[in-house]
Amino acid sequence: MTGAVGHRRVDRPATPTLLERFVGTGIAPNYWMLAFCVLIPLQSVYLNKVPKIPGTGLNLLNILILGSLYVLRRRPELRWADSPQMKKVIIAFFVWWALSILVGLHTLGSLVPYTVSNLKDMFIPYLMYFVVYHSVKDRRGVVLTLIATMVPLPLMFHVFRGQVSGMMGGSYNDDWKGNIKGTFPELGSNEIAAFYGTYTLVLIALLAVVTDVRWKAALWALIGTNIFCLLFAFSRGEYVAFLLGIAILGLLLNPKKAFVIGFLVLLFAVPLYNLLPDVVQERFGSIFVGHDEMDNSALQRYVMWGIAIDLFKSSPLYGIGYHSFIALNPHSMDTHNFFVKALTEQGIVGALIVLVLLIRAMTVAVSLYRKTKDPLFRALSAGVISCLFAIIAGNWFGDRFSHYALIAYFWVYLALVEVGLQMHAAEAPAGPAKSRLRKLRT
Repeated sequence: MTGAVGHRRVDRPATPTLLERFVGTGIAPNYWMLAFCVLIPLQSVYLNKVPKIPGTGLNLLNILILGSLYVLRRRPELRWADSPQMKKVIIAFFVWWALSILVGLHTLGSLVPYTVSNLKDMFIPYLMYFVVYHSVKDRRGVVLTLIATMVPLPLMFHVFRGQVSGMMGGSYNDDWKGNIKGTFPELGSNEIAAFYGTYTLVLIALLAVVTDVRWKAALWALIGTNIFCLLFAFSRGEYVAFLLGIAILGLLLNPKKAFVIGFLVLLFAVPLYNLLPDVVQERFGSIFVGHDEMDNSALQRYVMWGIAIDLFKSSPLYGIGYHSFIALNPHSMDTHNFFVKALTEQGIVGALIVLVLLIRAMTVAVSLYRKTKDPLFRALSAGVISCLFAIIAGNWFGDRFSHYALIAYFWVYLALVEVGLQMHAAEAPAGPAKSRLRKLRT
């Protein structure tokens, strides 16, 4: 912007927009990708409220994915020259799971209904991992993507609050869980609990480094509503997973303070426990009962695991095939354990791919945590590490890895971690010329 002073024109600094004051300036983002991040957990919206395009079967989520890919094709300046570190193991995961459909066809003689469709949906978060990675080139893009993952949380809380409004008093009833789905109409209470028990850890990590009072207030509000939803989703497995994630996050961000807080929590465990609503206390307390006192939900898991292991023994190397366990299980139920499911359906090879996938994801997050001095990226990497521990713990009690609406944010955050590594490498000073020459020769 210019203005006249006498006969001379002098430059005046442009007034920053409201968005620029919050997130700074930088490359124009991939708005289709950001819209996807906002919409992905709002499954009840794009499946039930917005009609599909006639004759195509495409819903709003599919359109946003295609739009994101189109933007990347039209704007090469958004894309990193290097591939993400997770590329090879994700491709191996894709290929083996796709081949597993053929194994299931051989095992059953025909495919279980919706097998191909379910596998396609399962791959959505992994596809968006690459889209997010190649759509974010600067700090502004990272912040905007993080904000996009927070935008749907108030609506999710509103929907969840309406579903549990009559369940906050009296004694816990197992029948309640069938009515608690949040914005995940195709899933259930355990899955919506996993969403809150996992991604709230990232919000807490960001809270530790945010200094602006307005952002702190917003994060506190979102964390509070998320924890409310976690408590009243009545998932014992996710209670455990969240507490493990909190412990890991505390050790990463401030070990001394974490030990002090942990000691105080143990010291005042009983009065703190009594602060919880009675119905939540009842559900949480059932974690610690003996085997003879377990309810049907817990006992069913042992039964399903036993059936799954027997089926695994019939085809240990490559498993019985994707989506085949329910068809062969006389109870027509899932394994209630993702790792047992992977071992049974994908065999030893598939289980090893999952193990390498998790180890590689942990390596990427730890690498950024150790290298960066940027508080934002340090908090983000710590949040992803704690998320990964929570995901591993949660998957011992159910499948939290295959449902796209549930697991997508983990891959969005991990993609941002990879972006952080690229930005760190670009900012790092070059080493001595002799060292670079030696590296080229080797």
